[in-house]
Amino acid sequence: MWRLAFSILAVSSVAHADVLSLVLDGSPATPSVAAPPTDPSDLIAWAGQPKAISLPELLQLAIQQSPTLANAKLDIAVAEAQVAETWERHDWTLQAQATASYTGAAVFSGIPISSTTAYGVTADVSRLLPTGGIVDLHLSSQYNDTGIAITGIGDSAYWNDAVTGSITQPLLKNRGSDLYNAAERKADLSRDAAVLARRLAALQTIEGVISDYWDLVLAEQQVEITEASLAVAKERLRVTQVEVSSGRSAQSEIPAVEQTIATTEEQVLTGELAVLDASLALRRAVGMEMGAG
Repeated sequence: MWRLAFSILAVSSVAHADVLSLVLDGSPATPSVAAPPTDPSDLIAWAGQPKAISLPELLQLAIQQSPTLANAKLDIAVAEAQVAETWERHDWTLQAQATASYTGAAVFSGIPISSTTAYGVTADVSRLLPTGGIVDLHLSSQYNDTGIAITGIGDSAYWNDAVTGSITQPLLKNRGSDLYNAAERKADLSRDAAVLARRLAALQTIEGVISDYWDLVLAEQQVEITEASLAVAKERLRVTQVEVSSGRSAQSEIPAVEQTIATTEEQVLTGELAVLDASLALRRAVGMEMGAG
């Protein structure tokens, strides 16, 4: 039973805390290293009691917790955002500018000018056309007030308003709807590739979980078979000792049986380590936590 407790052992959470503190603070934290267990009972207390879990439950956890699937999901979200970025070509663009100026007394072409005040506002509304051209609507309004320092002439103030429109269409390079929609098609292909990559990651994750699950089952069954062989060897030793005590067998037969027992016990230990490795591999594949308990 203690070998099942082996199956939930993993790297201590202290190492995780060290990495996290190094990333956040820039300096490693002082770890508090726990003393290793000295016997199987301490190992069980540290690891906690083993819990049974079915393959469908493991697959459900893998879908919810697998880092590979989570990363693939983020890749799809990034690709969809890149597709949305291309939709800006359908938007209208508004550019506006306002100016103001004031000039004091001056002489212009022999005429003394006391002051000049000017205000101006311009605005452009433009949009990219599916043909590759640009349509633009330009609006402007100018106000000018000039004061002339000559008796009888007075001030000169006026407004100048203008509305113009233009279409700029390239005739050779960078024209046509194919180029207009090229960025969106490229982003769509990237999104489709991300979706396929997620499907592949899901298949590989499920395949890995199933394979690791049956590897763990096989490792546990091999340990059970080896323990059965160990029980047979110990019974053989008991029978041999009885036969030696009764004089029906030679004393030299006992070391041979003891050697068989020692070899089988070593095989049991190797099998228990295989159970541990298979369990850790399964927990990594599912994305389960690793640590005490």
